[in-house]
Parts: sequence; structure tokens; C-alpha cells
Amino acid sequence: MIIGESSRWRSAIPLEDLDPGLGKLVRIDSKRIALFRVGDRVFATDNQCPHEGYPLSDGSLQDGVLTCNWHNWKFTLETGTCIFGGEDVRVYPTEIRDGVVFVDIKDPPSSKTIPRRRNSLIAAVEDMDTSRIARDVLRLIQMDVKPEDILFDAATYGAKHAEYGWNHALAVVTDCSRMIPGLSGMELGLPLTQAFRAVSEENLRQPPRPHSGPVGVEKYATTNDIFDAIRDNVEAGRLDDAEGLFRGAIEAGVPTNELARCLYGLATDHFLAFGHALIYVSKAFEMANCLGDRVIPAVFPALIPEIGYATREDLLPYMRATMRSMNGALAELPELVAKQTDPAAGFDEHRFRAVLLDGNQEETFLATHEALGRGVRVDRILDATVLAASERLLRFDPKKDWMTDKDYGWLDVTHNLTYANAVRKACRAMLNPDTLRSVYFATWFVNRTKKLDAAKENQVPLGNPDDPSISMESLDRAIQDHDLEKVVSVTRHLSRGKAGPKEVGNHLVRTSLKDRASVQIFVDHLIKTSMAAAEETLGLGRHPDAWLPLAATARFVAADRRERGIDRQVTLAMDFVYRGKPSETV
Repeated sequence: MIIGESSRWRSAIPLEDLDPGLGKLVRIDSKRIALFRVGDRVFATDNQCPHEGYPLSDGSLQDGVLTCNWHNWKFTLETGTCIFGGEDVRVYPTEIRDGVVFVDIKDPPSSKTIPRRRNSLIAAVEDMDTSRIARDVLRLIQMDVKPEDILFDAATYGAKHAEYGWNHALAVVTDCSRMIPGLSGMELGLPLTQAFRAVSEENLRQPPRPHSGPVGVEKYATTNDIFDAIRDNVEAGRLDDAEGLFRGAIEAGVPTNELARCLYGLATDHFLAFGHALIYVSKAFEMANCLGDRVIPAVFPALIPEIGYATREDLLPYMRATMRSMNGALAELPELVAKQTDPAAGFDEHRFRAVLLDGNQEETFLATHEALGRGVRVDRILDATVLAASERLLRFDPKKDWMTDKDYGWLDVTHNLTYANAVRKACRAMLNPDTLRSVYFATWFVNRTKKLDAAKENQVPLGNPDDPSISMESLDRAIQDHDLEKVVSVTRHLSRGKAGPKEVGNHLVRTSLKDRASVQIFVDHLIKTSMAAAEETLGLGRHPDAWLPLAATARFVAADRRERGIDRQVTLAMDFVYRGKPSETV
């Protein structure tokens, strides 16, 4: 029997068995502890280096500093503080009793360890240290911290530091939040790590974004008056004033559905930045559904500067013809909303899709306007728009992605699908003249990007016969082989066969997380597009072409894409600097 042993203090080793200056591994229950004798004192640390788990008992000791010899991380022996590397190492109190070393193995309370680990995770974000992000995420999951709480840290950090407001990283946080219900335990590590990595890269070395605090809204008689003031400030570029009023509206307790009316209105006043503003607004409300209303004061205000800074595509020359037609129809929007009551209104979907795919801008506007004028339900119009957007992505010419004299590629054409998906969510949230305007933008957008189509003889065939030998492994192989024709036929078969659209959609979402891209913005778009495709395919139900969004996305996932594009940017810069030629965009 060992005198003085308890559940907290446990005997470890006779002092005489410890050589000065050398480490010694001891095992106490499930713990592996490294002991070090320095003079008359004994120090104890976790034996695993917090970096990659190599044994610290084999490390080097000099002047009270312990060095892990594998990667040279250094720790103060007394406190465990990391002075070169990343995370601190845990230390244990020790005592010497009658020539025996005792170690206090009691674990500190979670009220202390969890905040330290969350702080460590944020420190890893600030250094864009992906391996440390992954370790800290998994350690927090192991501590039974709710994944929603972990992702809330990512969301608040992203909103606080985003220089121009809401960005792709916060969209990734949202999409990863939506994956939580289908996962548990260590399965959560990949989506949570992807979310933090996106936030880290987007905001690297970025200080908190300055903004005014909430501005009192007491002088405004109604919420409409508040929103009109916010809108006027956004239009005039007074974004700090607009954000202050929006923060004030939140603080005053304006209901969430009213805040939604404001944000959807702001995001549809113009066609903003290839649809990003509306996509981000829809993501914000999805984030609130996943992480709770706490994100509204913490994250939503970042939407205001994003909307204000976004390019107003409708003011550019290539959209003028459509905007002349649209501006003439603005007065009719309330009447068109009122007509959304007849589920049986006639609609030739195939003709409508053909106009979007192969017609011109005027024909596209007229087809959209006439359908709404007949009372065709917005969801039916958006079904056709989503399918046309998917076919546009299937028609995309990969060779154009590699052209160095054109500033467009895969990402541009993926926005057709993700924007149409966001328009659907906006119209379902509230159908009003503002959100109805976005339907015109969505159909125009699909038509506009036809310039990216491959020649008809080079387009992927959509009617390949089904092959009973096809499996989900066939899809993975086709993706790995960058076989764009095979990946379309395999996805078609699996979606229409026994695998079903839900399983194929979930598989593509998981695939998008697994390093199918190296540049962060492509990771962001792979996740965003696969989520939208999975959602739209399920929503299309038994439609015979419901497989198109998944096949289009699988093709994007499988593509051998230009990601960095440095040679393209140099070529475009030379054209501009030496010839005064602006870059050609979509």
C-alpha cells in the first residue's frame, strides 16, 4: 500500500529513478505523463506534444524550457506555456513525499478548460493554422461542446473582422451549420474545420471592422420609416449610418420577419455582385435557424456594408436593355404579386427554359413578365429557372476557363444556380414587389451567361443510357479522373435509380468538403453549389429533369479547374497597363 495516495494525488515513481535533466514516461490510469527532475524539483506535463502527439519524455530540457525534438516546439516547464509553436501543454502539480513523486491528476473543471480551448481555436484562426484549428475543433467536440456553439464562434469572428461585411466565409459557416443534424462525434470535425479555415483565410491579419454602435430609432414612427432611412443611406453610400440604424432596429426589438423585409429589399434594389448580396441574406436567415437568434445582433449587421459595397450590375452597360424593360414594369409588380393565387395558370416550361438558354435578353424579360402576368406561380417559374441554370452549367465550356485574356470561368456560371436558389428562398420567405424583382434578375442571369457555353457539338450529352453496374464508387472514380461526361451520366443514373437524389446530394456535399479544391474561394463555391443543388433536386421531386442540378454540380466538382489564375491576371494587367484595354467579364 502507498501511503497518502488518493483519487487526486497519485504516486508516480521513486525520486531516485528520475535522472536529472532527462524525461521519464509514467502511466497513471489512462494518462501518460512526462516527468522531469530539475534540481530538487520535479515537473510533470502531458507526454503528448500538443502539436502532433510525439512523446515529450524524449524531448530536450535546458534552462527550464522543454523542447519537443520532432518539430522544435518549446514549452516553459513550470507553466506549460508554448514559447515557440502553437498550443500550450498541460502541466500537473507534483509533490515529493518520502522519496516518492506524487502527481495531482485531477482534471480542471470544464468552466476553465473549455474557454481556454475556444481561445486557442481563435488564436489558430488568427494564424491560419489549419492543423491547430482541426485539433482544437476535435478537442472541443470531445469536451461535449455543442457544435452550434463552436460554429457560433466562427460566425461572430467572421462578422467582426470582415473588412467589407458579410463574405464567402460566413456563407461556408452557414452551410456547415446545416450539416450538423446528420453528423455526430468526430464526423463533425471536417465541416467545422472547413468553416473555421474559411473564416481564417478570408480575414487573415484583418483587424476588427470599425463601425458605429446602434443608433436610436425612437424618432421614427414606424418600421417602414426606419427601413426607408436605412435604404436612403445605403443608396447614398452612408454605410456607417445605415448599419447604425440597422443595429438600432435590432436593439429596439424589431421582429425578425420585419428585419427580413428590410434586408431582402436592400438586396433586390439592384442586381448586386453577381447575386452575392441576396445569397448572403438568405444564408443569414439559415444561420439563425441553425445557430439561434443570437446571430442576429452578432452577425446580421455585417450584411449592410456588404450590400452597400457590392457592384451594382444593373448600372453597367451589359444590363441596360433589360433594366429599361424592367423599369417600365416596376409599377406592375404589386399587381403581379396579387396574381400569385392561381396554381393552375398555364405555363409551357420547356419553351420558357429554351428562351432562357438560347433566346436574347428581351425575349427572356418578356417570357418572365408574361408568365407572371398570367399568374404563373413563382415556384413554377423558378423550377424552370433552376433547371435552365443547371443546364447552363452543364453546357459550360471548360476551355474558356483556361483562356488568359478573359476574366471569367467556372465560378461565374455556378452563380446561376446558387442565385436562383436564393431567389426561391426570398420569395418563399415573403413574396412582395422587392423579392419578385429578383425573379427577373434570375432569369436574365441565366440567359446572360450563355456566352460561356461550349459549341453544341462539344456539349455533354444529357441522355446517356443508364448502366446497372454504376455505383457511388463509380461517381467517385469519375470525379477523381476528371471525366466530365462520365460524371454526368453516373449522377443521372444514381439520382434516378435506387440511390436516389437525397443520397447523391448528401454524397456531393460531403465530397465538396474533401479537398476537391485548393484555393479557398473554390472550396467556398463547391460547398455552396453542392448545397444548393441538393436542396433544389429534392424540391423538384418527381420532375423528370430533377437530376440536372446534381449532375451540373458533379461536373463542376470533377472539373480540372483553373484556380489561382496568376497568368490570367498578369495577361489582363498587361492588356490594361500597356493597351488601356479593360478585362472582358461575363
